[in-house]
Amino acid sequence: MNNEWKNLYTTESSNGTGIQILVRGYSSKVMQKVHVGKFIDEISIALDVAETLTDPTTEGKKDKLREDFRKCFPESIFMEEIPNEYWGSKDPYSITSPWYMVTTSIGHFKIGWRKRVINIDWSKTLCSKEGKDIFPEEHKENYPTVGDKYIHAYGYEKATEYIKKIIEAK
Repeated sequence: MNNEWKNLYTTESSNGTGIQILVRGYSSKVMQKVHVGKFIDEISIALDVAETLTDPTTEGKKDKLREDFRKCFPESIFMEEIPNEYWGSKDPYSITSPWYMVTTSIGHFKIGWRKRVINIDWSKTLCSKEGKDIFPEEHKENYPTVGDKYIHAYGYEKATEYIKKIIEAK
C-alpha cells in the first residue's frame, strides 16, 4: 500500500480561495475513476455560505435591503422576511438578499431581488387586475417582464412607481 498523499483535485478561484483534496492509499487507476465535480460544488457553496454568515457586514446589508424595500410602499404594516425565491437557500447571495412578504392595506405583496430586477408579486392582494391591464405600455414592450400578477422593476424607483399603480388599480 502506498502511504504517500496524492492530489485528487485542486481548484483555485480568481479571488484567491481554493479547494484541494488529497488522498492516500489509492492507486492512480482508482483515482482516475473518481468524479468529484458535484462534491466540489457543494463544498464550495458550503464554504461561501459559512463565509457570508460569519461576515460582520451581512446583517447591515440585510437591514439596508429591508429599509430600501420598505420605502417602495406608501405604507407597510408588517414585513416578513422569506427565503429568496430566485437564488434558493443554498446560494450565499440569498443570505444577504432575502425576499419579503409586505402586508399593506390591500393585502400581501411579495418583493425581492432577482439578478438585476426586483420581482413584485401582488397575487395575494385585493387588486384583481392583471399586469397587462395595469401596465399596458410595459406589457406591450415586454420590457420589463409583466405577468398576470407580477412585474419586474429595474431598481427601487421603478418598484415604487409600480407598487403605487397596483394599489391605485385595486
